[in-house]
Amino acid sequence: MKKIYLIFLAAIFVLSGNIAISQTTNNPFSAKQKKVEKNAVQKVPVSKVEAINVQQSSLNSSQGYNYKSIPFIKPSALDELKFSTVKYEKNGLLMMAESSPGHGVNTDERSEENIINSAHQYLQNIQQAMRINNANDEFKNVNIWTDDINQTHIKMQQVFNDVKVYGGQVILHAKSGEIYLFNGTYYPTPDIKDVNPSLPGKDAEEIALTDIATITTVGEVKSFGITQLEYEMAISELVIYHNDRDVNSEKLAWHITLRPNFLERWEYFVDANTSEIIDKYNSTCADGPAVANATDLNGVNRTINTYQVGSYYYMINTTKPMFNAAQSSFPDNPVGAILTLDANNTNLENLSVNHVTSSNNSWGEASSVSAHYNGGITYDYYLNTHGRNSINGEGGTIISVVNTTDENGNNMANAFWTGQAMFYGNGGGIFLPLAGGLDVAAHEMTHGVVQNTAGLEYKNESGAINEAMAD
Repeated sequence: MKKIYLIFLAAIFVLSGNIAISQTTNNPFSAKQKKVEKNAVQKVPVSKVEAINVQQSSLNSSQGYNYKSIPFIKPSALDELKFSTVKYEKNGLLMMAESSPGHGVNTDERSEENIINSAHQYLQNIQQAMRINNANDEFKNVNIWTDDINQTHIKMQQVFNDVKVYGGQVILHAKSGEIYLFNGTYYPTPDIKDVNPSLPGKDAEEIALTDIATITTVGEVKSFGITQLEYEMAISELVIYHNDRDVNSEKLAWHITLRPNFLERWEYFVDANTSEIIDKYNSTCADGPAVANATDLNGVNRTINTYQVGSYYYMINTTKPMFNAAQSSFPDNPVGAILTLDANNTNLENLSVNHVTSSNNSWGEASSVSAHYNGGITYDYYLNTHGRNSINGEGGTIISVVNTTDENGNNMANAFWTGQAMFYGNGGGIFLPLAGGLDVAAHEMTHGVVQNTAGLEYKNESGAINEAMAD
């Protein structure tokens, strides 16, 4: 009996060893096996996209994957257009496609109409992989430009039944008469039956204004007689909005930009049918406390450019190439100038923004001198290093406002870019006056450059990139 028992145990041991060997050989999660594969020479296949000709009914069957009646087929190859690189977002949307040399779409870069037609043809070739029904109808030209290395770029806005798809912009790139590269963010063709809102835009604005009043100070619209600082309290636009870039969260919504007071800018998204606030965030580029080197505030002499009108001098610099004398009127509306103003330490309720003036061209207000000088230095940097003519790239006036306080009139340890101008607090008793820091001026001005180029939202990952680019 004991002998039989020992034979039985030996059989079990041999059987277990075979199973272990089998598992070790075939286990796809084996760290040892992965290590061998990692060190081995691998042939990486070229990524391609293929428009597969199959019956729609079979793709919509329970065995296939159906996305809003647009089948998603994993890209593998392409019949008419070969790609060297294809990349996808985490949500499965195509984010970049680069054609192999000679396999793009030819275009006549001398004709804007031809460029747009070629761009649409390129999008049509990849629209199935994009999960787009009709690229011709769903992407409208926004801008076409040629850069310093003679490449042409076509920016296109996604629309659905002529309603803007918020956050849907793509750019196509051409060189040597061939469109060869696509990149951008967009959404699958929306599954919205009716784009006529039940909620009027003005009602949506009131909903947003009622909500913002519980968050911050809402005051009357201020007018200072300076055209570049004029603003509206609420501006609304009908859009199709995807909250948090969730491809399944599409809603017809009112996008409302609020200016509850002179310093803040908020973005609201209100459901155009249910009146629900879908999303909101503060888009004022407020960077918080920073370490500033206020050299001119410490008494260092700077050469600044001013402008005389009558018997007074104004802190207006018209010496830069962007200045447009024909369109300017002084002192309130210079075009293409560097303009420095003073908030006079007034609070939001009684905010007053005035010109910085002198009767003899002597300037004792050091914060204004610093902001004015730093604005000119930063302009020169963008022009000489990047070939960019001012914040908006088109010679727009650069405005700085010094001696800004918080809503209670307290000394502010902060600086802001509000979408129109840079505002500087005086340190809040913690830092030196922020207008003295060249790095602060450059940071705030770069927020404006980001706004006028990439248009990054000031929230989540794009907000972090916005801040990183400004740094």
